Amino acid sequence: MRGHEKATVVSLMCRVGRLVLVVTTACTVLATVAVRAESAQAGAQLPQGSLPRDPEDMSPGELQRLFDAYTLVRAQEALRLSDQQYGKFAVRLRELQRVRRANVHRRAQLLRRLNQLSGQTPPASEQTLNAALEALHEHDARAQVHLRRAYQGVDEVLDASQRARFRVIEQQIERRQLELVALARERRREQRPGASRDQRPPPRPRLPPEPRR
Repeated sequence: MRGHEKATVVSLMCRVGRLVLVVTTACTVLATVAVRAESAQAGAQLPQGSLPRDPEDMSPGELQRLFDAYTLVRAQEALRLSDQQYGKFAVRLRELQRVRRANVHRRAQLLRRLNQLSGQTPPASEQTLNAALEALHEHDARAQVHLRRAYQGVDEVLDASQRARFRVIEQQIERRQLELVALARERRREQRPGASRDQRPPPRPRLPPEPRR
């Protein structure tokens, strides 16, 4: 990944975390830079119109891909990956992210099913509920196995110090993602027509800056 593109991505992400008024615009710029940088690394070209022009049009999936790309950028910088490490790490990180998304998606489906069965009238039978609960338990067990296997693939590329640092980076990005989603939702509520100042929630404190490495 080119040095100036990596610096632009990191700079934009920090600004997104600290400035509520520009959160959606910065996210869109970040997504464009990150995806183009990743495409350049793979020798591919970004097709026209592949990203929404309006930040409000970004779907949860697009937002997730944004943070997936940012994780790779942060990891490349913070872990000081060698050229030999980077290619394998990028492939295995994407697999880890794919496994995690698949696990979350499937668990959400099973929980929706449980909600439907437990809330319907007349209520579902004991046998049906037990079967749905067992399906959830089996999924959770399989998900842990698949996730552990995906992490092992990533860890094989890294030394002990890099593995420890990678876990910290993941936690930092996950926390920042949740904060940004909350900020974006709050901003949309404030912009709804007819919303009075008294109805708006109190402003959230500014996010802390990225820790210095």
